[in-house]
Amino acid sequence: MSMDEIQHRVRGDEFPVLVVTAAIIDLYLQYSKDASISEFSLMVFDECHHARGNEPYNRLLRHYWKSLRSNPDAAVPQVRGPPANSRFLIEKLSAGIAKGWAESN
Repeated sequence: MSMDEIQHRVRGDEFPVLVVTAAIIDLYLQYSKDASISEFSLMVFDECHHARGNEPYNRLLRHYWKSLRSNPDAAVPQVRGPPANSRFLIEKLSAGIAKGWAESN
């Protein structure tokens, strides 16, 4: 996908939801002259628990923080990173809540 195609999809109104890899958005933000993280209202990172070092997820978050540091009132997207195994998380949270409730009674 070329930068022109990415820019058209990000800025066009025909795609209310754009599903791409973190690497595509990272490249777009790096190489498009006037690209900004504020063009997005929500970013959902799948498998974000694998992010480390100089990988695309981390580079996207650097764009995010850089935008906020330069302008604390900047319009930045909401960022979500759902856990890889929601059932596991729900079970652990439920167990912790139940334990806390039992200890307090």
